[in-house]
Amino acid sequence: MPLKWASDAATGAPRYIHDPDIVSQAASAVCPGCGSKLWTVLAGEPQRVRPTAHFRHVAGTPRTACVVVAARLAASHHLASLGYIDLPRRRVTAVSKGFSGEGYEGWVEEPAQRVRISDVRMVDPAAAELTLDDGRTILVDLTGERVEGEAGRAVITINLSDPALAEMDVDELRARLRLLPPASWCSHWRDRELTSQARVRAADEARQSLDAWTDEDEALFQAQLPPGTDPDATATMRRETLLHRTVKSILEDARRIRAPGLHVAVQRDAPDGYGDGWDDRRVEILWWSAPAELRFEAVELERRLGRIVPDVVGRLAEPRPRILGGIATRVQRGDDEEEDEQHDEFPAHWSEAVLIEVAVTHKVDEEKLRKVRHLDLPTLEIDLGSMGGRMTLDGLRKLVVDGTEGKQWLHHPALRTRRAVLRYKLREHAEVLAYQAYIRAHRRERLLETPSSQWAQRYLLALRAFCDANIRIERLRKTEGPRYLEHLDEDSEEWAEVALAAEALEAHGFEGGAEHVFARTIVPRILSIQLNTGVGYAVSSAIQVVNAIMNTRSDNSTQWLSLYLIAAKSFDVERHFRPEQVRRFREWRAEVVRQIEAGTHEYLRPARFDAILSLLFPAMARGIAHGKGRAD
Repeated sequence: MPLKWASDAATGAPRYIHDPDIVSQAASAVCPGCGSKLWTVLAGEPQRVRPTAHFRHVAGTPRTACVVVAARLAASHHLASLGYIDLPRRRVTAVSKGFSGEGYEGWVEEPAQRVRISDVRMVDPAAAELTLDDGRTILVDLTGERVEGEAGRAVITINLSDPALAEMDVDELRARLRLLPPASWCSHWRDRELTSQARVRAADEARQSLDAWTDEDEALFQAQLPPGTDPDATATMRRETLLHRTVKSILEDARRIRAPGLHVAVQRDAPDGYGDGWDDRRVEILWWSAPAELRFEAVELERRLGRIVPDVVGRLAEPRPRILGGIATRVQRGDDEEEDEQHDEFPAHWSEAVLIEVAVTHKVDEEKLRKVRHLDLPTLEIDLGSMGGRMTLDGLRKLVVDGTEGKQWLHHPALRTRRAVLRYKLREHAEVLAYQAYIRAHRRERLLETPSSQWAQRYLLALRAFCDANIRIERLRKTEGPRYLEHLDEDSEEWAEVALAAEALEAHGFEGGAEHVFARTIVPRILSIQLNTGVGYAVSSAIQVVNAIMNTRSDNSTQWLSLYLIAAKSFDVERHFRPEQVRRFREWRAEVVRQIEAGTHEYLRPARFDAILSLLFPAMARGIAHGKGRAD
């Protein structure tokens, strides 16, 4: 390929074969590739194809890439004559590693720009140096192959190694290189500055994703970190600490939260094995309330409350909202289902304070939950660990303040009262009463196989166990808090044993064993007198129970006083009293007898429990049969 471009032997500047100084031989040329002296052939002669004007090496001169280097020289001449170059945009990226181990990318960009060139010189066969009008320099790698540049120096790469450029004249070069091949940055003047900015943005991206914090936060964390903590545990603790702190800050700033609705349900299935279509019957009663917007007049972070330190304590602004809900009753008979809905009959107000717990990897454990129940305040858990994917600060703020996802009530006083109401409704539901009657009818023959005397013993044992369990709960309530535990009720296993014995006694003709006043008041008081201890009372002696009886004032209770007098005599309770206690008891007994003998209605008992009491307490049978204190 003819070589039409060479270097000036004196200055190194690009020389074209038809330059006047070359034609007149005022200047001599050397090969830009090998440095050998060049001869001119047909310099200044009219353009023609064969032979064409060109530079020629001395015969026998070894040549390697002379034509390619000459092409680059021609291209650099074009850059100089063009007077400017379009520099591409420079984009620098950096990655910051978060607590979770995930990488977060940040980037900055120097925009593309056109800069003016004041000088071009070849610094070696593969590169040219451009001097800009503002004095800055750019090294242009003409091979198009360089990847990395020099720190602090601007280096771009352009592929200008086409040998065909070496035989083009100036006009052809201008036409060919009207649009230069795209340039790529190897390094930029501002790389250090851009890298620093990219790192800042990457770190900020990690912080915005709640996966990193500032150096000041890290120093504070390290100061509070127990020595010898496992590195993996430390990473988890960092994220938990950050999320806890962020949620608390969000609530402190917003002073409001959208809380999920409350839900409670009770159900009863017909026991298996009774046939006639009863096996697959079910009654369920549900209560629910809609999500609530709770607004706080004050938000306190990690303030001790009783024996716990909640993450957040929100004091509700007045007027506090009401808890409004609905009740649905569902009756299922095989594949058929009926449902009835109605508004809540017992709306209530929210309590003064709401506790909020934030869970990341560790939810509230049983010990803390027990203490939460002790306080009996609404306690909401926000479970951030259940949220998938990356989390941003804005996303977390929307979730905590306005969302209901990941939120659940750990405890709410309203649920306890609503559950009690639903249990009562369930027990009194016609369907439940119907299949209970059905069950009793089919169970009657089996219950009659055991003598009534054995059922009487079983009834007293079961009732005492039920009463003792409630007394234990009562004592716990005094130490753990008045609302920590609920007393056993008619849905408990202990009461089920009492109810079964009462049902058996009724089958034998002794009614009343399951009635509330009989099982909860009359029998426990008589047992207390008989055993000289508290049964159903958190006391240790009969006199304490007798004192409670003597202080009775309601008409519903005075009608049973004759039974307690019969028990006191039958079991010689006075032998356990001190003289002063005997005197007071006899004065009270005389007044009760006087009222009975006077026929005072409030002191006369119905006869409906006489038969079952005579069975349960044979020592009282004679006194009961006498009829004193019984209404005719």
